[in-house]
Amino acid sequence: GVDSSGWSEMQCSNPKSGSHPVGAKPANPRGLHDMIGNVWEWCADGFRYYDEAWKVDPEGPLDAGADRVFRGGSWVDYARDCRRARRSRVRPVDRLGNLGFRCARAQV
Repeated sequence: GVDSSGWSEMQCSNPKSGSHPVGAKPANPRGLHDMIGNVWEWCADGFRYYDEAWKVDPEGPLDAGADRVFRGGSWVDYARDCRRARRSRVRPVDRLGNLGFRCARAQV
C-alpha cells in the first residue's frame, strides 16, 4: 500500500491505500463487489466525445490503435473521481498500475 495518511481529501482514517482483492469490501445491493474505487476498469468501447443526441450503448472507434475508455476511478484518485460516470481514455498498448478489468458473464 501507499502511505495515504497525509491525503487532504481522505474521507475516513486509512493509513495505507492501494488495490485489494475483489470481494474484500461489502457487495452493493445487486451483489457486485468493488464497482468503484479499487482500480479503473477497461471498457469494450473506443473513446468518443458525447454529443447531445440520445443513444443507447454508444460505441467509439474500435480500430486497433484507437484510444479505449476506462471508468470508475481507483485507489490513487481523489474520492470525487471514484464514480461509475467518471471516464477517461488510454491507448490499448499502455499499462497502468491502477487499471484492470472485470470478468463478467451473462446469464442465459
